[in-house]
Amino acid sequence: MDKPTLHPVAMEIIMQNETVRVSEITLAPHSPVPEHQHTESEEICYCLEGELTCHVDGRIERVLKQGQKTRFPAGRNHQLSNAAETPCRYLLIHGVGKFDFAPPKRGRT
Repeated sequence: MDKPTLHPVAMEIIMQNETVRVSEITLAPHSPVPEHQHTESEEICYCLEGELTCHVDGRIERVLKQGQKTRFPAGRNHQLSNAAETPCRYLLIHGVGKFDFAPPKRGRT
């Protein structure tokens, strides 16, 4: 299976070591991040500006607004998107564990 590809407007890795990664990402209006998972690390999304729609296993879990956050455990299929008319800027915090951006697993209920 092909590795998912991310195409943000901007992305800055603020900090990264063997077990933790912190990135600031900006998504254009109506832009998705492909469905994916992280096999070893939890992902925490913290919305800085705009709205970030969070999907889990293909369903909308919640829409984050400025100052709100959510978590995706390691191994959980998830997708992020900006369904709004304005850019969305958010922090991604991955840890503790090696960072990867893997295709989703199928057959999960």
